[in-house]
Amino acid sequence: MKRIHLSFSVFLIGVASILSSCSSSTSSSAPPASNRGVLAVPDTVDFGTLSVNQTGDISIRISNVGGDSLTITGNGVSSPEAIDTNFLSPLSLASGKYKDLLVHFRPSAAGGRTAFDTIRYQSQGKAYSATMMMMSGGGSINTGEGKLAAPAIIDFGTLPVGVSHDTLIRISNVGVSALTITGNQLSSAEAIDSNFTVPMTLQPGDYQDVHVRFKPALTGARNATDIISYSTNGNTRSTTITMQAQGSTSGGGGSTPGPGSTYVFDVDTNGVRVGPSTSTIISNSLSFQGKTNVVQVQDDTGGVQFYHVESNGDLSIFIDFAQLTAGGGGLISLPSAWLTIPLGSKRTVTERLYDTTITLSGIPFPITISVVDTGRFLGSMAVAAAGKSFPTDQGSLSIGVNASVGGFLTILSLDVTSTIWYAKQIAFYPKRRDVQASTSTDPTTFTQSSSFSVTNYLLRSFQPK
Repeated sequence: MKRIHLSFSVFLIGVASILSSCSSSTSSSAPPASNRGVLAVPDTVDFGTLSVNQTGDISIRISNVGGDSLTITGNGVSSPEAIDTNFLSPLSLASGKYKDLLVHFRPSAAGGRTAFDTIRYQSQGKAYSATMMMMSGGGSINTGEGKLAAPAIIDFGTLPVGVSHDTLIRISNVGVSALTITGNQLSSAEAIDSNFTVPMTLQPGDYQDVHVRFKPALTGARNATDIISYSTNGNTRSTTITMQAQGSTSGGGGSTPGPGSTYVFDVDTNGVRVGPSTSTIISNSLSFQGKTNVVQVQDDTGGVQFYHVESNGDLSIFIDFAQLTAGGGGLISLPSAWLTIPLGSKRTVTERLYDTTITLSGIPFPITISVVDTGRFLGSMAVAAAGKSFPTDQGSLSIGVNASVGGFLTILSLDVTSTIWYAKQIAFYPKRRDVQASTSTDPTTFTQSSSFSVTNYLLRSFQPK
């Protein structure tokens, strides 16, 4: 029985870990690559010989060669010479479908010219990219080198003067050898890029999602350049990103958290300070697990969570139980599910997620396992955080797990509860408390042991977009 007890303990610790790391949502692992959508694009688009400032156009075909649908969310070109305006709004492709598009190239100088077009897309709640090289006049990647592809322009839109906003971009090595980013140079203090204080190496085909920020110093059109330097095969190269924004004194951003929004929390566990912790909005428009406009959040450990505000104001969070119970020997198999914190409907929601009895070879008694989740509305109040007072709705989500032998001896009992104070003003929570309580019994000695832990999160600062 001790061996069975330990296997259940591993399962319960996994549940607790997922809930305690949630940002009003719960982690999910990436789906198998073979089941997701995969965007296929031409490796090279050759426009032939063009005169300086002459625009050439070519029809290309992109297709979804994966096993699920995908949605193209945008693209970035490494040089203004490449022109691809096909993705000003999202484009969805079902598995096996294709789209014919028109792309353009306008060389700014004579000779071989090369640029890269990195197309960003999502499938099953995860972000990916596909890159194609556009060239004219015999342009090509320098033989044997790595090549850093990054967006040529990042438009931050209208921002309040003196307020820093950030966004997430993807840089990738589209060359044939490794490259090492050695640093970067900014043309103005309005642009902020602190990603390369230490060297970063990318192998061919590798990419890295990084944050860049912009803080307009004056009203009107503002811009700055970010020159990223890298080495490859003994040569020094660079790529340039232009950041731009419209400075405004009338505010900007808004209450809905857009991609790049950050929320920094002070954290203590059982009264011991362990913070701070940062949550970053990756997307607020995903189609994921049967819902649209899902918000995807990443914490500073790399964990990814998903949540959705329902039309009645309830908050749904996604828990991938299949991932939690993977590797458990097949003893427990729970379906993944959206669970509800009833902030809008103000009711108690209880659902039995799992209830079964199993028998194991060598064990004379059946083992009964049950998993129940309960969402509650706890009231409304004002929460003081980050130098402000936020009107909030308070709610909680609890997951209770119980395992007993023979229907009479409880060997494991666990309750993990996340209580959140959700503020519509920032579409996020200014405060959260996670509580984990568990009791276990050693069936050989009938000795009980209990544990109890509390983790508190209080909003220290935030940068909504």
